[in-house]
Parts: sequence; C-alpha cells; structure tokens
Amino acid sequence: MTWLADVEVWSSETMLYVPALPGLFAKGGSVAECLAIATAALDPFLDWLVADELLPDRPTTGEIIVRETVPGTDATGPLFASDRLALDQELIELGLAVGRAAVSDLLYLLDEADGASRAAVEQNLRHVAELDRWYATRLLPGSGHPFPGIEDEVVQSASFFEETIDAAVSASGPDERIIDGEIWTIGKVMRRRTVHLREHVADVLALTQER
Repeated sequence: MTWLADVEVWSSETMLYVPALPGLFAKGGSVAECLAIATAALDPFLDWLVADELLPDRPTTGEIIVRETVPGTDATGPLFASDRLALDQELIELGLAVGRAAVSDLLYLLDEADGASRAAVEQNLRHVAELDRWYATRLLPGSGHPFPGIEDEVVQSASFFEETIDAAVSASGPDERIIDGEIWTIGKVMRRRTVHLREHVADVLALTQER
C-alpha cells in the first residue's frame, strides 16, 4: 500500500498531510523529518482507526511517499492538487468521523481537567470552536453567536461545520472560493480542520498531564 502525502513548507516549520488518512499529519523542521515522523505514526494511526471503528478493516501499512511540496506564505496557506479533487463520500465521512473523535476527546479532557488547568483547557476549546465556525465559512456564508457554555459551544460549532460540509457537497455553486486572497475548497477545509482538531487534542492532553 502506498500512501501519498502533500507537504507545505513554511519559513518556521514543515507540515506533511496524508489526504487518504484524514488527521494523519506530521510537523517538523524539514520534509525528511516530517516523513520520518509520519512513517512512525502510520501503524498506530491505522490501528486506532480500526479500534475506534472508524474503518471496518485495517489497511496494509505500506509506505508514505511525498507527492507534492508547496511553499506557504504569510498571507495564505497552500492549495494542493489533491485539495481540488472531488472527495468521495467515504473519505468525507472518514474525515468527519475523525473530527468527531477529536471533539469527543477534547470534551472528555475538559471534564477531567482540575481547577489549575481547566481555564487553559477552556481557552483551547473556545479557540477550537471559533476555528470550526471559521473553517465552515470558508465554504458557505454563515452566522450565529457563541454559546456561553463551553461544552455547548464546542458541540454546536462542530455541528455547524458538519452541516456546512453537507451543504457544500450538495450545492451547485463553484468548487473554489477565494476569501481574503486565499483559495478554499472542500478538500482543503477538511484537511485543515481535521488536523487542527488533532493538534489541539495533543495540546490539551499535555495541559492536563503537566499539572
């Protein structure tokens, strides 16, 4: 099995994504470092997908091969060729399922946070909810106000994101939208949002463990 990866290179870091495995990513100082990190994470990630019933059968581990490398700029994030591809429903559902698992983990960690770490955890979750709504509005206009309760806000923002993805997939409008000079597609929004959630699960887990 060959897993194709896309890499964005910034002045401060490099990010690797595997589009066929939403949420599998690596961050490092170079393409080689990201590839090594992602390769080490591949087996555990596939095991997790099956253990959490996000995939019915475990794929062959195989290897990760870099397909496209694009530089990032301070103003806009890269758009890969894979971001422009129409996503099949199974891949969309997998990405949304990985996102749901991350949201569930975040809410569990919030519930487990003690007084010393809870404020920092809540701040992280507010940011997650805000970005969920922001990512959604890269595809379709939306409105609404944050919920005062953090749990409600996280859940409602995630629901808003999923509803927007469903609407964007069904819409007959353009496949690409340009907002503030940056091109957005369903694939790019799904990629960025899923990784963002998983990054914050790691961040919040670290916050709760360091106390």
